[in-house]
Amino acid sequence: MITVRAQTGVQAVISVDAVPLAFRVMNACHSIVFYLWKMLVPVSLVPFYPIVHPETSAWTLPHVAAALLVLLVSIACFRWGVGKRAYLSAAWLGYLVILAPVLGIVQVGSQAAADRYTYFASLSPFLLFSAGVAALAFPTAAAARSFGFGGWSAVGLCGVLVAGLAYLTVGQIAIWKDSTTVWEHVTRAYRDTSLIAHTNLANAYRQAGRVDEALREYDRVLAVTRPHAVPHEGKGLALLDKGRVDEAIVELEKAIALNPRSAKTYRYLWLAYDRKGLADEALAAAQTAVAADPEFAEAYGNLGIRYGQRGRFEDSERAFAKALALEPGNLQYLANLATTYQRAGKLDEAIDLYRKTRALDPRAPVYAINLGNTYLQKGMVLEAIAEFQWAVELQPTNQVAQRKLAEAHARLGKR
Repeated sequence: MITVRAQTGVQAVISVDAVPLAFRVMNACHSIVFYLWKMLVPVSLVPFYPIVHPETSAWTLPHVAAALLVLLVSIACFRWGVGKRAYLSAAWLGYLVILAPVLGIVQVGSQAAADRYTYFASLSPFLLFSAGVAALAFPTAAAARSFGFGGWSAVGLCGVLVAGLAYLTVGQIAIWKDSTTVWEHVTRAYRDTSLIAHTNLANAYRQAGRVDEALREYDRVLAVTRPHAVPHEGKGLALLDKGRVDEAIVELEKAIALNPRSAKTYRYLWLAYDRKGLADEALAAAQTAVAADPEFAEAYGNLGIRYGQRGRFEDSERAFAKALALEPGNLQYLANLATTYQRAGKLDEAIDLYRKTRALDPRAPVYAINLGNTYLQKGMVLEAIAEFQWAVELQPTNQVAQRKLAEAHARLGKR
């Protein structure tokens, strides 16, 4: 219940229209068998098993065969798993009950299955397996006390299993090195079949600075799937990184046409318009981002910048104050609000905020320079000199700090 509630907030609970009920039921049966098989033979594990064509794949042979197998095992356990063999029905029922919430009847996320869902559920079949090994190795209490050949054989078998599983674990850990490695592994397993996997790989490439590879993946996604906002948005950002602003605007506008409620996309479009010098369009994009998500701090920050560029300082103050209220610890919003106060002539308010930024990050020369500038503007030359001197000590090659320090000395006649 907690999972469903949390994921509903980020629209990760999938509707029945997107993933039909028949597929959910048949995929649940398939997952029951799939997980048991992966427990028995834990090879070819993939971080993400995508749902592929849910509208047509419910009644495929693997799904039907899995459903029949689940039915037969259930009948066998509850018919013969009574009395001295009650452990059979207990193990099967335990496995099913623990696994039930994550079988996808209520579909959370876009995966058909996930290895992590077996962590608790695997206890039941593994206990049954361990009990079976113990019973074969020590059929009687006397055999257990003697710890003969059967006991050592069991120990040897367990040692081989542990060594083999440890080897597989080391290999599996390597897949999780970083996002790029994860999604490269998934796309090798499900090439050109999962929009999510290829999009996530493209995003990982872009974040790693591998922009050309990112563009290749975005194009692959857009070529093999129906139109979707996410790859268009990602491609737009990659094109921005390449400096191809006009093409980036086209992609971001396509993303908005497919998902007009995405505040994040409007924020990226603001950035593209701003780089292009389209002031009116940039302002409109920032305003739309705020309207789409009133709790989106970055959108208010963008709006504050745009208002400040137009000299609308009161509007800029309100926007930065709202961004700061949403993210009180954000130094950038604090500094931007201070700059707005300075430009509007509210020097005391600007000095108060610059002092706060200076205190929060005393090793950043830019905050010392900003505070010094405001002191200088207010005629507090000695205080300005102290700030510029500190900035020079922090970064001796900073030409702005050197120039401002010279200007402050000149104010005092110290030629």
